[in-house]
Amino acid sequence: MRLLPRAGCTAVAVLRRDGKTMRGVRFVAGSFAPLDRVPRRKWSASAFDDDLLIVVDSQPLFWMSYEWIASTPLRQRVALVEAARTQAVQTDVAEWTGSDHTAFWAYLMTIAPPGLTTAFWSEAGVCVGYSDDKGFALLGLRSDTMVTAGSPIAADILDEWADRWRAAGNPGLDDLVPVVRPGSTGDLRVEAVLPGQPTTAGRVDVPA
Repeated sequence: MRLLPRAGCTAVAVLRRDGKTMRGVRFVAGSFAPLDRVPRRKWSASAFDDDLLIVVDSQPLFWMSYEWIASTPLRQRVALVEAARTQAVQTDVAEWTGSDHTAFWAYLMTIAPPGLTTAFWSEAGVCVGYSDDKGFALLGLRSDTMVTAGSPIAADILDEWADRWRAAGNPGLDDLVPVVRPGSTGDLRVEAVLPGQPTTAGRVDVPA
């Protein structure tokens, strides 16, 4: 299911039917391929939903997906593309060594703070972080690599989110609970819930 309406925000909800009752069991990592007529042969970029994409020699160098683009003037979007292309700095962040970056990703999927951004950087892989029209800070999910450009405030905000995650006990995908509720049309609605946190993650309807 899509936890948020952005690229790279999916997980698999495991459900169990007990008689006539459908119950949520757990979430596991996973994604899906769109079943449409568009041929897709390269999968290092998001299959859909990216809001910014830079391609060099027919290969995706960078993509980002974020919610604030709808209210951002075109000139500011262009400036962010230029910053990503020419000013991005890639560094290793020692304080993340040994941390479960995917768990941090799952936590951010549930609290969905303003500026939450998913991305791909060719040398860091899939990333999660913060962005606005002044810059971005992105953490690789499978490396201790951070990619930044523009205002340093972006990295400060990402650090604040990390502090909140650690203070909550480093919850991750294993802590998310798929909660099944009645839907408005007779179907069932599955919500991703992190106990102790407001429910802001995605919902998906399934047949009753």
